[in-house]
Amino acid sequence: MAKSLRERMLANCQKPRKTDTVNAGELLDGETVTVVQWTSGQRDQFDKLLSKERLKESEALKNKEEYKATASLRAVAVRVSVVDPETLEQVFTDEDLPLLENANQTDMNRIYQAAISLNPLIDIDAAAKN
Repeated sequence: MAKSLRERMLANCQKPRKTDTVNAGELLDGETVTVVQWTSGQRDQFDKLLSKERLKESEALKNKEEYKATASLRAVAVRVSVVDPETLEQVFTDEDLPLLENANQTDMNRIYQAAISLNPLIDIDAAAKN
Protein backbone atom coordinates (compact mmCIF):
# COMPACT_ATOMS: atom_id res chain seq x y z
CA MET A 1 0.00 0.00 0.00
CA ALA A 2 1.28 3.48 -0.85
CA LYS A 3 2.51 5.66 1.96
CA SER A 4 0.33 8.59 2.95
CA LEU A 5 1.30 12.18 2.26
CA ARG A 6 2.02 12.57 5.98
CA GLU A 7 4.33 9.53 6.08
CA ARG A 8 6.23 10.62 2.97
CA MET A 9 6.64 14.20 4.17
CA LEU A 10 7.78 13.17 7.66
CA ALA A 11 10.23 10.68 6.17
CA ASN A 12 11.74 13.47 4.07
CA CYS A 13 12.15 15.60 7.22
CA GLN A 14 14.77 13.07 8.32
CA LYS A 15 16.90 13.33 5.17
CA PRO A 16 20.44 14.63 5.65
CA ARG A 17 20.78 18.39 5.26
CA LYS A 18 23.27 19.99 2.91
CA THR A 19 26.54 21.20 4.38
CA ASP A 20 29.50 23.18 3.14
CA THR A 21 33.07 23.32 4.42
CA VAL A 22 34.55 26.81 4.57
CA ASN A 23 38.06 28.05 5.28
CA ALA A 24 37.77 30.09 8.48
CA GLY A 25 40.93 32.04 7.68
CA GLU A 26 42.58 33.80 10.61
CA LEU A 27 39.72 32.83 12.92
CA LEU A 28 41.07 29.25 12.95
CA ASP A 29 44.53 29.70 11.47
CA GLY A 30 43.35 28.43 8.09
CA GLU A 31 41.29 25.50 9.38
CA THR A 32 37.77 24.92 8.13
CA VAL A 33 34.30 25.11 9.64
CA THR A 34 31.15 23.33 8.57
CA VAL A 35 28.00 25.31 7.81
CA VAL A 36 24.64 23.59 7.48
CA GLN A 37 21.32 24.05 5.75
CA TRP A 38 18.95 25.19 8.49
CA THR A 39 15.98 23.32 9.80
CA SER A 40 12.72 25.22 9.98
CA GLY A 41 13.37 25.71 13.69
CA GLN A 42 16.83 27.11 13.03
CA ARG A 43 15.38 29.59 10.55
CA ASP A 44 13.00 30.74 13.28
CA GLN A 45 15.95 30.99 15.66
CA PHE A 46 17.79 33.19 13.13
CA ASP A 47 14.73 35.42 12.68
CA LYS A 48 14.15 35.74 16.45
CA LEU A 49 17.76 36.67 17.15
CA LEU A 50 17.67 39.40 14.49
CA SER A 51 14.26 40.63 15.67
CA LYS A 52 15.53 40.87 19.25
CA GLU A 53 18.48 42.95 18.06
CA ARG A 54 16.27 45.23 15.97
CA LEU A 55 13.95 45.73 18.95
CA LYS A 56 16.89 46.79 21.14
CA GLU A 57 17.99 49.24 18.44
CA SER A 58 14.48 50.64 18.09
CA GLU A 59 14.12 51.10 21.87
CA ALA A 60 17.47 52.88 22.07
CA LEU A 61 16.52 55.24 19.24
CA LYS A 62 13.13 55.91 20.81
CA ASN A 63 14.79 56.77 24.13
CA LYS A 64 17.51 58.77 22.36
CA GLU A 65 20.15 56.48 23.83
CA GLU A 66 23.36 55.32 22.25
CA TYR A 67 22.99 51.94 20.60
CA LYS A 68 25.80 49.43 20.21
CA ALA A 69 24.98 46.36 18.16
CA THR A 70 25.67 43.06 19.87
CA ALA A 71 24.57 40.87 16.98
CA SER A 72 24.95 41.74 13.32
CA LEU A 73 23.36 39.84 10.47
CA ARG A 74 26.67 38.06 9.84
CA ALA A 75 27.21 37.17 13.49
CA VAL A 76 23.70 35.72 13.79
CA ALA A 77 24.04 33.74 10.55
CA VAL A 78 27.39 32.32 11.69
CA ARG A 79 25.99 31.56 15.16
CA VAL A 80 23.09 29.55 13.69
CA SER A 81 24.99 27.97 10.77
CA VAL A 82 28.35 26.75 12.06
CA VAL A 83 28.03 23.19 13.31
CA ASP A 84 30.08 20.27 14.50
CA PRO A 85 30.73 18.28 11.30
CA GLU A 86 29.97 14.95 13.00
CA THR A 87 26.78 15.77 14.90
CA LEU A 88 25.55 18.88 13.05
CA GLU A 89 25.00 20.47 16.48
CA GLN A 90 25.53 24.24 16.62
CA VAL A 91 28.88 25.18 18.12
CA PHE A 92 28.04 28.77 19.12
CA THR A 93 25.52 30.09 21.64
CA ASP A 94 23.69 33.39 21.92
CA GLU A 95 26.27 34.46 24.49
CA ASP A 96 28.94 34.22 21.76
CA LEU A 97 27.27 36.84 19.57
CA PRO A 98 29.17 39.88 20.94
CA LEU A 99 32.48 38.10 20.32
CA LEU A 100 31.43 37.01 16.83
CA GLU A 101 30.43 40.62 16.21
CA ASN A 102 34.06 41.63 16.74
CA ALA A 103 35.59 38.98 14.47
CA ASN A 104 37.58 39.74 11.32
CA GLN A 105 34.97 40.76 8.73
CA THR A 106 36.76 39.07 5.84
CA ASP A 107 36.66 35.67 7.51
CA MET A 108 33.15 36.19 8.90
CA ASN A 109 31.93 37.24 5.47
CA ARG A 110 33.35 34.08 3.88
CA ILE A 111 31.44 31.93 6.39
CA TYR A 112 28.34 34.12 6.06
CA GLN A 113 28.32 33.77 2.26
CA ALA A 114 28.43 29.98 2.55
CA ALA A 115 25.62 30.05 5.12
CA ILE A 116 23.44 32.27 2.94
CA SER A 117 24.17 30.12 -0.09
CA LEU A 118 22.62 27.19 1.79
CA ASN A 119 19.94 29.34 3.47
CA PRO A 120 18.87 32.13 1.11
CA LEU A 121 17.36 35.18 2.76
CA ILE A 122 14.59 36.78 0.79
CA ASP A 123 13.38 40.33 0.87
CA ILE A 124 9.81 39.83 2.09
CA ASP A 125 8.68 43.20 0.73
CA ALA A 126 10.06 42.39 -2.73
CA ALA A 127 8.49 38.94 -2.64
CA ALA A 128 5.11 40.44 -1.69
CA LYS A 129 5.21 42.71 -4.76
CA ASN A 130 5.58 39.66 -7.01
